[in-house]
Amino acid sequence: MELKDYQNKILADLSRYFEFLQSSKNFSEAYHQYWVNNDPPVIPSSLEAIKPYQDTVPGAPHLCVKVPTGGGKTLIAAAALKRIFDAYNEGAKKMVVWLVPSNSILEQTLQNLRNPKHPYRQRINTDFNNRVVVIDKQEALTGQNFSLDSVQNNLTILVISYDSLRTSKKENRKVNQDNGYLQSFESMDSLTKQDPNELNLSDVIRSLRPVVIVDESHNTESKLSKEMINNLAPSFVLDLTATPSESSNIISFTDALELRKNNMVKLPVIVYNQSTKEAVFDKALHLQRELERLASQSTANYIRPIVLFQAESKKGKEDRETFEKVKQSLLNVGIPEEQIKIKTADINELKDVDLMSKDCPVRYIITVNALKEGWDCPFAYILASLADRSSQIDVTQIVGRVLRLPYAHKNDAPALNLSYVLTASSKFKETLDGIVKGLNNAGFSDKDYRAAEDITASNEDTQLPVQTELFGIPSTPTTQSTSEEINPANITYRATSLPQSPLIGKASTDSSQISAQTPSPVDDILKKAEEESAAMDALQNNQPVSLIPTDLSSQVKIAKFESRFEEEAKAIRLPEFYEKAENSGENLFGLEEEEKLEGTHLLTGFKLKDQPCNVSLTINESSIYKVDLDASKDGHSPTIFRLDNEGERSYLFQYLSSAKDKESKSKRIAEAVSHAMGNMDPLKEQDIQDYVKRILDGLSEEQLSTFLLHLHEFTDQIKKYIHKLEDEYKFVSFMKNIDTNKIFTRETYAFPATRAYGEAGRSLPKSLYTKEEKVNNFESEVIEAVANLDNIKFWTRNPSRSGFCLNGFINHYPDFIIVTKKGTIVLLETKGDQLDAKDKIKLGSEWSRLAGSQKYKYFLVYGNRDDVDGAYTKDNFLNTIKDL
Repeated sequence: MELKDYQNKILADLSRYFEFLQSSKNFSEAYHQYWVNNDPPVIPSSLEAIKPYQDTVPGAPHLCVKVPTGGGKTLIAAAALKRIFDAYNEGAKKMVVWLVPSNSILEQTLQNLRNPKHPYRQRINTDFNNRVVVIDKQEALTGQNFSLDSVQNNLTILVISYDSLRTSKKENRKVNQDNGYLQSFESMDSLTKQDPNELNLSDVIRSLRPVVIVDESHNTESKLSKEMINNLAPSFVLDLTATPSESSNIISFTDALELRKNNMVKLPVIVYNQSTKEAVFDKALHLQRELERLASQSTANYIRPIVLFQAESKKGKEDRETFEKVKQSLLNVGIPEEQIKIKTADINELKDVDLMSKDCPVRYIITVNALKEGWDCPFAYILASLADRSSQIDVTQIVGRVLRLPYAHKNDAPALNLSYVLTASSKFKETLDGIVKGLNNAGFSDKDYRAAEDITASNEDTQLPVQTELFGIPSTPTTQSTSEEINPANITYRATSLPQSPLIGKASTDSSQISAQTPSPVDDILKKAEEESAAMDALQNNQPVSLIPTDLSSQVKIAKFESRFEEEAKAIRLPEFYEKAENSGENLFGLEEEEKLEGTHLLTGFKLKDQPCNVSLTINESSIYKVDLDASKDGHSPTIFRLDNEGERSYLFQYLSSAKDKESKSKRIAEAVSHAMGNMDPLKEQDIQDYVKRILDGLSEEQLSTFLLHLHEFTDQIKKYIHKLEDEYKFVSFMKNIDTNKIFTRETYAFPATRAYGEAGRSLPKSLYTKEEKVNNFESEVIEAVANLDNIKFWTRNPSRSGFCLNGFINHYPDFIIVTKKGTIVLLETKGDQLDAKDKIKLGSEWSRLAGSQKYKYFLVYGNRDDVDGAYTKDNFLNTIKDL
């Protein structure tokens, strides 16, 4: 399963945190720097969504990812494991404890992670060379697939529920009991026992310093739960939740619109209030039929819409009589019994039923609150509450169960991209509040859903509130019914009065036979659904590319254009690099198709097999050793190098070094190295393996052993060397394509009307925006001098990653953009004297030349350094710009 854009962003956010952690070596400081340098920048505050780092797990980073229900949290976690081990847990035995809140989620997670055909397992297998073992608590306790040898040679994932670890009575925990099945771990150097005379599972797990994945982490806020996690002695903790707690260290948010954009959820939710329970029942049946008819006609994917009937509990208990009455009502109108299932706390007719199978007949599920977290069926479209009208209907726990979109694929029929809630309540406002709360619990917000305004009635006991949807479309008021049970006489859904269909007769299950000739009682619902779907499409399409997550909206500071510069700034379009689109030819108007230049396009024709491999590998220890691979000598002859101290062996060492001969060993190492490099698009993994093997083939057995001991170090160095070769190739391609007029500039970039900033800098004259981002000392010194020049119209700080980019053989975001009164536009980059900037100078020079050097200028300014061609000192720059 290919990751969605927002899922890739979450993984990139995780890697970005590790970059800051590598620099600071401090969890809290890395977290602060991560958000201060975020796009948009955020200053952690104790009163906002992003708070200062909470050190809840001493000795380990503890991070949280916020993803609403339906966003694929488990797939994100599966894909994150490699990044975590590569970036932070290097060299450790690869042990994962995957914590889940309930037995239903436990069974589901185990099943999916063990299934080699499931996307979760496929992703993990790819990332860990198919050396993966997934176990449950019982297998861990009995040593089944869980031994020191297995842990040293595989990624081991222990899936276990909170309750298995979270109990105040330690004597009742089997994980704390002496266990002879675990004797193989006695020889582990890092083993630490609580009791020298005993060995238990808790000791083993703690000694392995596992990475801990906490699924639905909002369930772990109690003191006991926090002790549970700390007692695992984790090396890293990643929380997955739709609703982070106050103490969560959130590094990534995903909004509802982002999920909808990626076809993950059925939004908006359409909420209808009916006059009676009979009306709810009747509309639910007709709506199910219409949705199934649409599915049979408008989508190639098999979809069988399911209704969740929420029966009312009696005095807080799930009364069997209540479920049987609903079931009997379904049977009375001709619904075949095989299409009906009950799922309650005591009755589970869904066990071992594959609801997604084409052979499955189930279209109606009766429950109260049993379908909570962990129950997952994208075919669930309609939640119909059959509680008494005088009752306050609580749909909070299960409304999230109808949100997941089948196959993560948008359907041609808009009605199949939405979900539906039907109720009959004289206390509809409270019911609507419960729906919004349920959506909040699923990780969504009222801002995401355009919730209806408060609904009031002149007499709530005698008059039903205005019929409404969650998105604020009013309909006709209705009167109250006093019926407490479903009265068959009030139900229009009859087998005798409707065209024969698989929903009614038992003779056929072919959805293509569903008739649409009879006008449907739910046409109004479907019409409103289509209108709301179109409205949300418009909202989604009009969102800016860098949408600020709802959770951060109050914390992100926004600057606007200064009014005196607004008109001129809106008219400016900065040149960007473009190229002729590949294989485009000419369009109907005789014009060649163009597209914005991407750096990877410059790698067309780049082949690793044609590149030199004289990479220099350095061992970063107290004694420095080096291997030089010289392409001029027999292709790649390395010098001899040795290690005085072998150091700690990685878990891969035994597997990689156990190959029967040197050729096989080199092949295994090359595979491990290329895999550890991750995605290197547009290079193929096999080409990288072949290149690495060229480097390894010239090494002796001793040198290969040394390479193994420093596998991660050398992998990083080879990866950087490949990137260096790519950069050199891109530069040559860029210059060649400019010389042949294949690359040119187009004036396309517009200043955004608003801009997010983190920490505002000192107020300086002539700034384009009401606030400008804080800059460092040298930057401040230069731009202050510029701002006070008489010929300057306005200036602005150009943010990295989200501002104007010189998109050439490198992506370069100059520090400042300056506009003079004569209309000259200047890009300014400042550099410390110790830094190299030749590539930026060359790129800026070509941009100015192609865009028109009379109007567009590029300057790179050092403080005092004057030995770099094309660069300026501060004084020289100021003397030059004042004449522009």
